[in-house]
Amino acid sequence: MNPFQFLSRIRIPSLFILLALAANASPVISIDLKVLTPDNFDSTVANGNWFIEHFSPYCHHCRAFAPTWEKLVKHFESDPASAVHLAQVNCASHGDLCNKHGVTGYPQMMMYKNGVSVSQFKGPREWSTIISFINEHAPNTHVEPTKEATHTQEKHVPQITLGPNSEGMVKALDESSFKSMINEGPTFVKFYAPWCGHCKKLAPTWTQIALHFRNKLNVAEVNCDVHKNLCKSQDIQGYPSLFFYSGSNDDVHKTEYAGGRKFDQIRQFAESAIAPSVLTLDSVSEYVNLVQKHSVLYLFLNSQEDSHSQNILNQVSRHLLGSPTVLSSRDHELRSKFQLPSEYAKTPVLLSIKDNVPYEYTSVFAFKSGHKDEETLSKDLLTWAMNNRIPSALQLDQESFQKVMNAPHHPLVVIAATVPSEEAHTIEIINESSRLWRQQVGSVSQSGNVIFTWMDLDKWANWLKSMYGIKDVSKTTVVITDHQNLLYYDTKGDGQGIGLDAKEITSTVNDILAGRLKYKNSENFVERTARRINNLLVLVEEKVVENPFRSVVFILIIFLLTILGIKRLLKEDSSINNVRPYKATGHLD
Repeated sequence: MNPFQFLSRIRIPSLFILLALAANASPVISIDLKVLTPDNFDSTVANGNWFIEHFSPYCHHCRAFAPTWEKLVKHFESDPASAVHLAQVNCASHGDLCNKHGVTGYPQMMMYKNGVSVSQFKGPREWSTIISFINEHAPNTHVEPTKEATHTQEKHVPQITLGPNSEGMVKALDESSFKSMINEGPTFVKFYAPWCGHCKKLAPTWTQIALHFRNKLNVAEVNCDVHKNLCKSQDIQGYPSLFFYSGSNDDVHKTEYAGGRKFDQIRQFAESAIAPSVLTLDSVSEYVNLVQKHSVLYLFLNSQEDSHSQNILNQVSRHLLGSPTVLSSRDHELRSKFQLPSEYAKTPVLLSIKDNVPYEYTSVFAFKSGHKDEETLSKDLLTWAMNNRIPSALQLDQESFQKVMNAPHHPLVVIAATVPSEEAHTIEIINESSRLWRQQVGSVSQSGNVIFTWMDLDKWANWLKSMYGIKDVSKTTVVITDHQNLLYYDTKGDGQGIGLDAKEITSTVNDILAGRLKYKNSENFVERTARRINNLLVLVEEKVVENPFRSVVFILIIFLLTILGIKRLLKEDSSINNVRPYKATGHLD
């Protein structure tokens, strides 16, 4: 039996054959999802009507809206009578452009006419509502709001716009390529030396990171043996050093990653860093759900009329790299749930929300109008945001040590060094101490100046013994430390040790802040003297670098005074030697 006879005996429904032929005969239309950048935005929208979607690939609302947007693009770009063009701006890659356009949430859609923004779409993101909006502002489009795509048989293949790191590979940088890549957008850089054992161990993970963030984030490395000047300019102190760069040109912000070196730990940091800097809340219930998932959140309560404060927050929050998450709301119902001071009744405020408590705040930053220029306000806001980003209570371990003990606001740190058998009870007491402390100091007060922690006594026994004299590893011990000055307290006012009790701990903290307790030093006399001399030398070096001319003049003056002093001493010594001694002659005169 030949093949044709075999095929003739197979019963294939004629309808199936017709559908297959029809499918093969159907035209394939490619949807061009035009994505604009700072380089071509102004020139592109300069003529005609442009409906622009500002989005982030990490925003779940944007992902849910994507099919509707593709359908809109197909409708208008395939209609010869259309008087509107559609395009997008990726705010994850071009945050400065979105800030310039006053974008406060994603997705945000705006109509431009001859280069000027004429209206923002604020309705529900539904097909008919958006069509009505476009018809209103571009009346020559002639698209019925209730009709969807008529060419249902067409298969649409959207064009993929490549993002940063399109190859998913680690880029080796030198002095020139380093600067150009940083200016392209967010970049994660590893500084290493080929002979470094830790660098070799990290290399496979870094390759995985580059592949994972393909089309999302630039991942690069710098060989500090080859490019010593570049590493020196970036103040690299050890290997490997991981730094995340955001911003561009004169507004580059550098943040060191000090967390764990496992793939998931690095991935989580990077994903937070490139996520939208500010999330707009849709409801009070969404806010409550997010509070339960995050130990620290910032909540911006604003009014409909004030976009200036929102723009400042958008710019500053980029430096936080997603830690903590910043939420924005204009909901009067949500604002009414907080007991804000009367002077902040109509003022945009940023609240620090901690410990999964939705309607209490540990600190507040008020955007008061008329008393600060924008640059000063931005600096003050960034300082506040950096000082309040640490949870009130957390475990002190290798990953959290630097951000807690060397925090920029110099907090007092309560450490409960606990044995494994008492860990659950210790965590409960530490959390209770944190809540009690917040109640004692009040919401507006800077309660973040005290951080409550617990630590694994078995794992850190040697360090705890050398720093705080903890020798008994059989029971939980509480100490309170001013780590940046290497001072600590391990007794109450009565000379007894601090017990594992919330009231006792907070009472001792109060006594320390009031200056009623005597501190102990983590260093001996020789170590303290050496550190003070080192600090003095560092201070002198900084002053010399800041004012080289004055420093040279000062050194010359000291040198001349020293020479004059020596000469004077020598002269006096010479005068004494030249005095003739009287000899006894036996005369009475």
